[in-house]
Amino acid sequence: AGIIRKTRTVMECLHRFCRDCIDKSMRLGNNECPACRTHCASRRSLRDDPNYDALIATLYPDIDKYEEEELAFGEEERTRNK
Repeated sequence: AGIIRKTRTVMECLHRFCRDCIDKSMRLGNNECPACRTHCASRRSLRDDPNYDALIATLYPDIDKYEEEELAFGEEERTRNK
């Protein structure tokens, strides 16, 4: 969960994932897109997506700070809804 970092795109279906997440998934033998289950022959099906990374960097100049604030807000909401 969270904002995609070091984006990799699955060329068969064009879904995007964090490089670390999709590489780990494929290393564990999951040769399919985690989002739609489209078959991916190998990690050669993955492409870095620097344009998407640039977009994310523009929208969220400080990703770590943003994610900390989102986490704190979520905790606050859960406490309030109990």
